[in-house]
Parts: sequence; C-alpha cells; structure tokens
Amino acid sequence: MFKHEGRHVGLARIRAAKAAGLAWIIAALAAAATAAEVQTDASPRVLAASSGAGQVLVMPLAADAIGSVVLGGVRIDMVVEEGYRVYRAKHRGRTHTARTALSGPSGRLAFDVERGRFSEVAPTLRLRLTDDALLDRIVADTGAIGGKAYPALGWALLELPRQVNPAAVAQALRANPGVISAHVQLRSSIRVPL
Repeated sequence: MFKHEGRHVGLARIRAAKAAGLAWIIAALAAAATAAEVQTDASPRVLAASSGAGQVLVMPLAADAIGSVVLGGVRIDMVVEEGYRVYRAKHRGRTHTARTALSGPSGRLAFDVERGRFSEVAPTLRLRLTDDALLDRIVADTGAIGGKAYPALGWALLELPRQVNPAAVAQALRANPGVISAHVQLRSSIRVPL
C-alpha cells in the first residue's frame, strides 16, 4: 500500500505538470513580449543561455543586427565589414573575434564565457525533464522539428528549425514546470587567425 501511495503521488505530479503546460506557454509568450519591448534598434538581441558547461551569449542571426551590448560583464560589438558580419567580444581584457559571411547560409554563433571563444550553436537543446512523456507536448508547443528522449542518460534532445534561436526557446522553457533544465548545444569552436 505504501508503494502504491508513492506512485499515486508521482502520477499526480505528472498530471499537474501536463495541466500546467498551457500556463507556461502563456508565461513564456508574455516574457518574450516584455523582453521584445526592452530591445531597441540600437540594442541587438543577444541572449544569455547555459551550455551545460557554463554561460554562453548567443548572437542574433539577422544581417542587420549591428550595435553593442553588455551582457554578463562581456561587451559584444556587432558590425558589418566587407561582406561579413563581425562579432567582437571584449572579456577579461581580451578581444575575441568571429566572422560569418552575409551571403549564403551561416550558422548562429555564441560566445562561450567560460572558455573565452566563439562557437557555432547547434539547432538542438539538451533537456532534463520531470517525465519523458512530456517531450511530445514540448515538441508541439515549441514548433520543434522533433525530439528524442534518452531515459538511460537522463536527458532528451529537442531539434529546432535553423531560423529559431535555441537560447530563446531555452528561456521560454524555464517557465515550464516539466522542464528541469534546457541547455544550448555548441559545435566546435571557430578559430580566426590574427
């Protein structure tokens, strides 16, 4: 009987998390609307997120995103020079630079605060969920391409469309009671010779 009661409590938590699904979507949209009101044309939208290994600052993808922002003690300057979008991060007395071509497909970049370098952001999030059964709902609610749970590892992957900023989705998922954590995934670092 004691074991059954524990299971009943666990099912109640799962049901409550599922019922709260709509509430977190509304809260996330309200937070996004508030954040959008704070952003100005002179202040490009750089988003802070966790990569699992530390904080990263995810750059905007738009070609017209130019300007400067200070976030988490890091100054990010974004300019367009000779057909390239140039990102400069001033951190701990050093300037780190990354470039992406304006023409053709380009990946989204993030500045890894812990490592002091730019890396390409993968269009996936690594999630820890209270219940893997919530993944299908999260895929539908976020407009993700798909998702896959890895129960033995204790996490799931959420695949997003290329034009969607994974950091924005991770921030929105913070309001979901079924999501324990959402981490941006980084690809290999970009090295620019001086």
